[in-house]
Amino acid sequence: MSMTLIAIFDVPHDVVDRFFGDWQENRDFMSGQPGFVEDTLYRAARSSARARIVNVAHWRSHEQWSRYLYGEWVGKAAGCIGYGGNAGARAVEQLRLVLLELRMSSLRDAVHIEDLWDRLRDGQFHVSERQEQQLHRVLDGLHAWSRAPAVDAAVS
Repeated sequence: MSMTLIAIFDVPHDVVDRFFGDWQENRDFMSGQPGFVEDTLYRAARSSARARIVNVAHWRSHEQWSRYLYGEWVGKAAGCIGYGGNAGARAVEQLRLVLLELRMSSLRDAVHIEDLWDRLRDGQFHVSERQEQQLHRVLDGLHAWSRAPAVDAAVS
């Protein structure tokens, strides 16, 4: 049975072109994955501070998508970054449940960005001192995991 994934992104207008360029690189990679059929990006026709972009991706089967996902992620560490205050913190906690299902190790530390769009100026992200400290803890944790012995990532 085929599978369709839908992802929604809210992107500041001044980085939309870069988003589409980066997505093309991702598409080039994904097109080589067994079972990947195609994806299409749609940009919502609305005016606001951000552009809503929707990706619709098609896979031949849930099994092939799962094999790709597990093969790519099982046994690896992940650091989480959430934005949006309390909603961002809740999203990080939900993401950690997904990471567990993928047999990944979620770091205890995370980066919480309450004011994401205020910190994005001229295509650059300007972090607060607290966010920079959080980021260093996450990166240090990922670095420590990278030196850990390999884990058997076989999917049963």
